[in-house]
Amino acid sequence: MLDKLTSADFMPYLNQEFQVHYKEGASLLVVLDKVTELNANRSLPGHRRAFSILFRAAPDATVILHQHIFKIEHPQVGTYDIFIVPVGMDENGRYYEAIFN
Repeated sequence: MLDKLTSADFMPYLNQEFQVHYKEGASLLVVLDKVTELNANRSLPGHRRAFSILFRAAPDATVILHQHIFKIEHPQVGTYDIFIVPVGMDENGRYYEAIFN
């Protein structure tokens, strides 16, 4: 199912909240901060264009996620097991990225 997702599937949900389930009964609330298409000239015919999504956790979040496959849920997008990686933080929060290729 993940192989069918495209950047267009996530674009309508920019700035909306997603749940990252990191252990049984516990989740971290994140916001979809950015959707970026990658390597526009390298798409193979019949294959989707690679893209990334960037989630932002609140600056006061007490949970720090490490790179791992997490169950990520949104009421309209659905629930997917996605590999996310922490990529930094600033005054707005901690950022996590997933790349689809």
